[in-house]
Amino acid sequence: YISHTATVFSGIMNSVLKIVIDNSRCDGCMLCLAACGQGGLLLTTTGIAHDEKCDCHECRKCEYICARGAIFWSYEVTTDSTTAIK
Repeated sequence: YISHTATVFSGIMNSVLKIVIDNSRCDGCMLCLAACGQGGLLLTTTGIAHDEKCDCHECRKCEYICARGAIFWSYEVTTDSTTAIK
């Protein structure tokens, strides 16, 4: 799996949006590359990869267009243990 994370909300609790690419499910149709208006996906020798240099808008078009479910986004909620609740 290849993943990219972006902090969606900062504070006591953080919600992190994460793209996950499972190249074992990819059939190489490249519709995800065509759907990404930011150029956020690359075709590599091992399959599709997220371009870390891209200004990804987390629109999730790549996820929606992938019929094989090779690309999906997940949310992870974490707490900031250094922030005290008052």
